[in-house]
Amino acid sequence: MNSKVRGYLKVYYNSSNGYNCALAVRKGSTSLYSIKLKLCVYNAARTKYGNCKYDGYSKRNHWYSGPLYVYARHRCLYVKASINTDGAHSGELTGKKVHCG
Repeated sequence: MNSKVRGYLKVYYNSSNGYNCALAVRKGSTSLYSIKLKLCVYNAARTKYGNCKYDGYSKRNHWYSGPLYVYARHRCLYVKASINTDGAHSGELTGKKVHCG
């Protein structure tokens, strides 16, 4: 298993307008094969998510993906970032029911 840290997933909330923002950023100056980001909003019961935004699914050689914005006042987020630096090893971070407000 390759445990190298490839990047970071950042999630922010603006309490004045109810919007969340997500950004995936690669770490360091390593080469980059692809970077992907998905940001979704859970329903009020927190049982399923929808209203998804995507970025980076056709991009290559970028050092970031996003920012993505969704309105999620009084809701939880589903976020997923995938950073692949060499075409063979992907680092993924998934957050389910995060930034609940």
